[in-house]
Amino acid sequence: MEIQKNHLLFDLCREIAPIIQPLQILGFEHMGYQRIYNDGTTLDIDDMPEVLEFFLVTLQGHKQVNYPNLFNRPDGFEESITAKDYGSAVHKVREKYNFGKIVNLYKAHASFMEVFQFTSMKKENNSDLYYLNHLDFLKKFTYYFTEKAACIIKQAENYKIKVADRFVINNTKNTNDAFLSHDRFMAKRYPLGSKYNNAYLTQREVHCLHWLAKGKSTEEIAIILGVSQHTVERHLENCKTKLQCSKQTELLINSIQLGLIEI
Repeated sequence: MEIQKNHLLFDLCREIAPIIQPLQILGFEHMGYQRIYNDGTTLDIDDMPEVLEFFLVTLQGHKQVNYPNLFNRPDGFEESITAKDYGSAVHKVREKYNFGKIVNLYKAHASFMEVFQFTSMKKENNSDLYYLNHLDFLKKFTYYFTEKAACIIKQAENYKIKVADRFVINNTKNTNDAFLSHDRFMAKRYPLGSKYNNAYLTQREVHCLHWLAKGKSTEEIAIILGVSQHTVERHLENCKTKLQCSKQTELLINSIQLGLIEI
């Protein structure tokens, strides 16, 4: 169906505001939620109805979105300014409402893909490290939200938009390790702060830490990343030096405390 101005969907969206209050404590002033179903339909709700109306009605933004790509996206985070599948409509929304960084969390299910969009309007919250430090909270919040908003989501299913005949699950795209968020941010450096002499880790160093935390050997990490075992060992030694560690266990503990990796 086509969504018009003053549609009941936008009244429904106003019920989300009380649910996202825990997000506001961390400085996330806005949240959008989307489901992309494998029957070729999608539903959208947003705690700012005017934003959703601008996207769906004024911009006809749903016609720009590459839904098959989103449906087959592996679980994890992505900064939406790099998410080309959303088209230019997202950039117009950002400009109109003065949004800062918007980060999407993708969660795949058997018959649909969930997309959670977290927005901060505060410039001091717009660093990649700020989001990396709160990934665990944001992940937990998605479960809280889907429970508290279950009735709202159920009603929103009455207003789904058909965007294709159906979608086909591309299993090859879903073989990525879930929640390998760091390369999805496209960040090149991860600042460690004054405690560590304002040093930083590189993207590849963080990747090595991620797989090390998953229990992979340096040889296995080398195969995964397509580099030599010596290169992986060098990256991990650099991490120990920068994080002022002598043991691998200490290295992982410090990395977790900084929000660089998850177990």
